[in-house]
Amino acid sequence: MNHECDATISAEVDRASGTPELRAACERLDVPVLIVHGAEDIRPDWALDSLEQALPRVSRTVLNGAGHLPRVEGPNGFRSAVGDFLAGLSV
Repeated sequence: MNHECDATISAEVDRASGTPELRAACERLDVPVLIVHGAEDIRPDWALDSLEQALPRVSRTVLNGAGHLPRVEGPNGFRSAVGDFLAGLSV
């Protein structure tokens, strides 16, 4: 892991993600959203937490044994989470 690069990217995300305009845009989204999060992700949860709080129609699933890339690190759990989410949507 390149810590200098990660710190630079994190600082840019911090500046962009905290805007009231972005939060307001998320709050206006009237679509179902699924957040799939790896329990072993070393990055802080604050971005996912704030996104979950801002979205009006959100579900969140945490995959044990997966990190930052749950679709790669826990493909079976990821498929199951997405499949269950989609099956629960009314068309």
